[in-house]
Amino acid sequence: MESQGQHHEGKGKRNFNKKKWRETQYSHKERVSEWESKRKEAVKRKYRKMLKKDESTSSVQTTYQLYNAEEGNVNGYSEPPRQRLSEFQRAKLEYERIQGLKEEARLEREQKIKEREIAIMKSKQMRLERIKKLTQKTKKGQPVMKGRIEILLQKIQKQVVNDS
Repeated sequence: MESQGQHHEGKGKRNFNKKKWRETQYSHKERVSEWESKRKEAVKRKYRKMLKKDESTSSVQTTYQLYNAEEGNVNGYSEPPRQRLSEFQRAKLEYERIQGLKEEARLEREQKIKEREIAIMKSKQMRLERIKKLTQKTKKGQPVMKGRIEILLQKIQKQVVNDS
């Protein structure tokens, strides 16, 4: 029995730290740091995966170049050996490509916004003209029929064009 008691004493039971537990359980700071660490790991995984992919494609290119060198230049055309880009150069090219795509998307959005504004202005103008024609009155306060008849004529012409 004594050996069991000594065994427990030798191990030493750690005291429960409630403050630390609360921080890990409820602290926003703790959650943010946990999310950041997970994000960093994910980025590292992606980077390693990209490196592996690049290595596999570059090894295929080098074997292809070696194969062509052994055969000699076919058709009298020799291709200069491709220089392998450094990580920084590859990252820079990728960044520039992404920036170009973003710029194109931004220009497209601006173009769509301009087209939409032009269409809205056009419809507002037509609506104002229509209201103006409908609200015209004579000196005695009677509605002017000329504008109303023009509107009816335009409607009929649109229907005829759409039907045919």
